[in-house]
Amino acid sequence: MDPPVAPPTAAMAPVVTYPDELLETAMRKLLEHEVDVLPVASPEDPARIVGYVERSAILGAWVQLTRDEHIREEGWLARLRRASP
Repeated sequence: MDPPVAPPTAAMAPVVTYPDELLETAMRKLLEHEVDVLPVASPEDPARIVGYVERSAILGAWVQLTRDEHIREEGWLARLRRASP
């Protein structure tokens, strides 16, 4: 019986993102490499993992941002009119 053979991608360097990269960059890496989670590496020592970012977390942040953009906040003019006698 032959020993198991690792797929070709296993020999390649792992895909990581860094804390100072934009979420858009991390999402592009997730999509290009068809993964759901990316390790976040230290910029000073790329071999040291400092966290993880998940596709679902990025999408959740995007959904919240789009919801927040549709919330109208009271402006200064409305406050001025309300305060006037």
